[in-house]
Amino acid sequence: MTLIRSRNKLLVRLALVFLTTAMLWTQASALDFGVNIHRGGSADLNSQRATIMNQRNFKTARMDLVWNEDQTQMRDQAIKIRANGGRVEAVLWTSAGNDHSCPQDLAAVESRAYSEAYAMVNAHKDLIQDFELFNEVQLRSEILAETIWNSIGLKTSPYESKPCIATMTAAMRGQSRAIRDLRNSSGLPLRAILGQVGRDWGFLTFMQQKGVIFDVIGWHVYQSVYSPSMLNDAWWGPGGPYATLATFGKPVHINEFNCGEIYEAGYENEVGQPVTENCLKALKNHMTDLLNQKFVNVESVHVYELLDAPEKAAPENRFGLMFNLTRNKPHMYLYTAFAGGSLTTQERYEVTSRRLMTDTEIDVRKVIPVVPVPPVPPVPPVVPVVPVVPDTQAPFVTITNPASGSVFARRSTINVTATATDNVGVREVRISLNGALVCVSTSPPYQCQMRLANSKNWTGLIYMQAFDAAGNIGSRSIMTFTN
Repeated sequence: MTLIRSRNKLLVRLALVFLTTAMLWTQASALDFGVNIHRGGSADLNSQRATIMNQRNFKTARMDLVWNEDQTQMRDQAIKIRANGGRVEAVLWTSAGNDHSCPQDLAAVESRAYSEAYAMVNAHKDLIQDFELFNEVQLRSEILAETIWNSIGLKTSPYESKPCIATMTAAMRGQSRAIRDLRNSSGLPLRAILGQVGRDWGFLTFMQQKGVIFDVIGWHVYQSVYSPSMLNDAWWGPGGPYATLATFGKPVHINEFNCGEIYEAGYENEVGQPVTENCLKALKNHMTDLLNQKFVNVESVHVYELLDAPEKAAPENRFGLMFNLTRNKPHMYLYTAFAGGSLTTQERYEVTSRRLMTDTEIDVRKVIPVVPVPPVPPVPPVVPVVPVVPDTQAPFVTITNPASGSVFARRSTINVTATATDNVGVREVRISLNGALVCVSTSPPYQCQMRLANSKNWTGLIYMQAFDAAGNIGSRSIMTFTN
């Protein structure tokens, strides 16, 4: 009975999705094509990869951000991709990612994941805004020991009361809280991505119920040439995977995308060989479905991955669009055609001769590169030239104390005060007694104390000069006497 009710609820949700499909689709952002890169490398390697992405119109790269790992090369790669107009999203590997022991002090697990994630996201939020909570948690060995993958569907109960699931849930809750808190404090559009593998959609619901905060669903899918169309394949759930994803009301990143044939033991990884050629057909079929679906806002799709890794065991050694940086596979040309990137005549022929796409289909998706036009330097405003009129006007000086002709006792100390004005400004005032400079004043009030002679019937000439910046001099003098 519970399963019937759950299914009915889902069908109601799907009906609402279908009714609002047009609105959701018009609001959806354009689909960006990208690749998985994992780690940064040398400056030269990073430059080559960024250039390839730019030429092929791959707008986004998925990389790894690992706790306690030197991130210098990773940041260099992100900077070079962003310089070409692309972006990077990161898989957030805190220390719990390497611990399969399932510790049950869940508060400590969450706290540690929060602290580590906060430090990493804070250090890289200037370059990266989307952070994925670990990678393929459902496929971890300890989780698989507690559940049976691809058997749970919409149910959440199989995840309950499982110690290892509880541990990873606590770690992801800590990571997601750190991203949320930094988004709130920084004002940057930071987002948490929760990855989903296969058709066990109950995993997403369970994480929501346990307080894991996520803004984007990351989905991994590998379909073969014999797989039904994902537009309506009920194996994934009612209405197919895109319809089911739409019920969560969140944008989707297909963070790993490739053909199912790549997992087959007989996959040759050689141009012209049958299984390898079937891989190309599968990629074409399911990328076409992806572009035609109008259920959910798929923001990006990342092929797994840019380069082969011959140092790894099969099948991890053969996922690349390129054998190496100088040798492409036809997969690169097909993916570039869907992305609207640059193809040579021969590369285009590699796609059309296999009847994967026609010239018209390639042209429809072609992105015409926008050549930036250098900004025209602003014309400085014309400033009228005002002729400089020389300052010939001398300052005007008035001695306000003492009055001319005043008589003082011998050896008196008197206070001389004056005013001085000028059409531009007074630079300084000099006050002399009988030709000897006594005081220099540079700001009002202009005053000077001077001592008179010890002589009877002595005459003192107080002489004041005011100077302006142009050297003009205004002067005034008075006579004083002793008795």
